[in-house]
Amino acid sequence: MSDPAAKPSAPLPGMPDLEACTLVRELGTTTEGPTVLVREPASGRQFVLKIYDKSVLRDPDFKSRVRLDASRASLL
Repeated sequence: MSDPAAKPSAPLPGMPDLEACTLVRELGTTTEGPTVLVREPASGRQFVLKIYDKSVLRDPDFKSRVRLDASRASLL
């Protein structure tokens, strides 16, 4: 799931440290990629994580929609 070319950065405040998270289970898979439940050991919190296939993120309209959806979901 990791991209060797990606540069790791510190997690944003309130966001999980994905490097430290452990996979709890896969919730489902679509043509866009899998959705998984992960657990952050330090806090014990669980997060739903959507892992997008790189091919869908090459579409600028899709990328914008994902960012908007993520922004809205973060308010829940």
